Amino acid sequence: MKRRVLELLMLSCMGLSTGMWNPPPAAPQSITWIYTKNLTKASAFLLDVVGLPIVFTGGATTWRGCEVHSAASAAFIGVCDIRAAPTSLDEAGVTIALVTANRSSVDQWHDRLGSAGPAVINVTTPRHSSEFNYAFNFYDADPASLGYYRFEVQTFEDPNWPQPKLSSTNEMLASQQVVHSASAIRLNIIPYTHS
Repeated sequence: MKRRVLELLMLSCMGLSTGMWNPPPAAPQSITWIYTKNLTKASAFLLDVVGLPIVFTGGATTWRGCEVHSAASAAFIGVCDIRAAPTSLDEAGVTIALVTANRSSVDQWHDRLGSAGPAVINVTTPRHSSEFNYAFNFYDADPASLGYYRFEVQTFEDPNWPQPKLSSTNEMLASQQVVHSASAIRLNIIPYTHS
């Protein structure tokens, strides 16, 4: 009897009082919004240093002041200058993680980002921990850009972790229409217009 009461209490807390799970509506994409004092510098950091293509720009619409970068096939990082930017790591209060398939991929990311140099990006050494598996952090060297956000590249070595469907940014880009410019790769997305 006690066990059944405890089970019903747990189900109720999870919104499952009927014993049948009622899933939420589909949300096949996710976006993390971060804020900056300088949208041009912040977007250039994500595009030119980290290598995350721009997939959406507000242009002259109601979304002006924001650009969205693709981090994976259905995950995005939106950077905006429409709200106050954090002024410390504690204030930012978020780690933006790029999850790779294995340690080799983490090391490749580390080598690529580290090659930009400490004037552009601060990169920690990859390390293994039982808590975070294998990972390293990186930070924009410019506090006026995204310098107070912690970014991380990591892999989860737990066999139960869902593996990514695409193993590289190149594969992701190959699946989308890309426009090349002199300084950057931008996906051919028309700016949003609010009706």
